[in-house]
Amino acid sequence: MTQTRYARIGTSAVFTLIGMVFLVAAYSGGGAGAGNLAAGDTPNALPRILLMIWVGLGIVDLFRLSFTSAAEKKGEDDAELPGTAILGVMVLALVLAIAIVFAGYLVPVLIILPLLLYLTGTRTPFAFVLSYLLMGPALWFLFHHLLGIRLPILLSGGLL
Repeated sequence: MTQTRYARIGTSAVFTLIGMVFLVAAYSGGGAGAGNLAAGDTPNALPRILLMIWVGLGIVDLFRLSFTSAAEKKGEDDAELPGTAILGVMVLALVLAIAIVFAGYLVPVLIILPLLLYLTGTRTPFAFVLSYLLMGPALWFLFHHLLGIRLPILLSGGLL
């Protein structure tokens, strides 16, 4: 294992641990719904779901970094490991989960969703625009209307 790999494992472990702390804090307050996202009937359900995804990505990244390494198989110490964008997605998921609580749904999604799409490999203009237009409004419709999970307001300050 190289120094670079130790640093990546450490960084991923720290981000995963931070996500777990935020997730425990999100469920340890009034209106937490006893672990059931819909039972709490709170607009913080989406940030909690994002935190779950964040912790899940962190665990997957730790597993990947611990047990597989294309760089070691090739004998290259400084080769970039596949999937290192996972850390970027984890950071953006954290920022999105926190920003939604304070800034509402619309602005954080409009800013962070294109970055998430780019990090996950969506590069062609048609796929990017289609994903961008479908994911933001579609997620709102899915949670708000189909699943009946209240989301944070669209814009902070009660504008929408």
